[in-house]
Amino acid sequence: MSKKSEITSLPVPVKHPSLQPIPPEIRIIIRPGDEPRTSSRDIAKDFGKEHKNVLREIQELRRLCPYEFNRLNFELIESPDKLGRLQPEYLLTKDGCSLLIMGFGGARALGYKLAYIEAYNKALEAARLPKDTAGRSALLETLLALTPKRLAQLNKLVSCRRRGFTRLETAKVMDLHPRTLGYLVTQVKKLGMEE
Repeated sequence: MSKKSEITSLPVPVKHPSLQPIPPEIRIIIRPGDEPRTSSRDIAKDFGKEHKNVLREIQELRRLCPYEFNRLNFELIESPDKLGRLQPEYLLTKDGCSLLIMGFGGARALGYKLAYIEAYNKALEAARLPKDTAGRSALLETLLALTPKRLAQLNKLVSCRRRGFTRLETAKVMDLHPRTLGYLVTQVKKLGMEE
C-alpha cells in the first residue's frame, strides 16, 4: 500500500436546494500531475455509511472491473486512526467515485451524487487554471519546494486533524514536540491544506 501523498484538499461548496440535506462541502484531493480524488472515508461519512461497508463495496467493484480501470481509479492508501494504527482507505478518481456511488439509492443519495459531480468538475476546472492565476503560482512553488519528509508530515497532520485528533493525540501519533506541531499547523494553514 502506498502512503497518502495529499498535496492540497479543495473544499468545494455545493448547493442543491431541492435535494437537501447535502454536505456543505465535498473534499477533493488535488496533487500536482494527478487527477482530483476523494477518499473512501469521506464518501462513507457523506453518505452516512460505515467505512468498512464502503471498503467492501469498493473491493467488490475492483473484483469485477478490469485491472487497468482499477489501477487508474482506485488508489489503496493507509491512514492513521485515532489510536495511530494505519487503516486501509481508497482515493477515488471521478470515474471510480461515480461507479461506486451509482449503487447508492434514495433521494438523499441523489443529492450527494450531484454534489460530488459538481465538486469534481470544480476541482478539475481549478486544476486547469494557468499557474499565474491569483497567487496559484506562488502556492505551487512553495508546495514543490517542500522536502518529501516535510510534505509527508503535513499530510499526516491534515489526516489526523480531519479525523478529530486533539493536538496532544496528533503530537503523539506523529512523534513530535507540541511546539513543532504548532509550527506545522501554521504551515498547513498558510498552504491552504485545510479549511
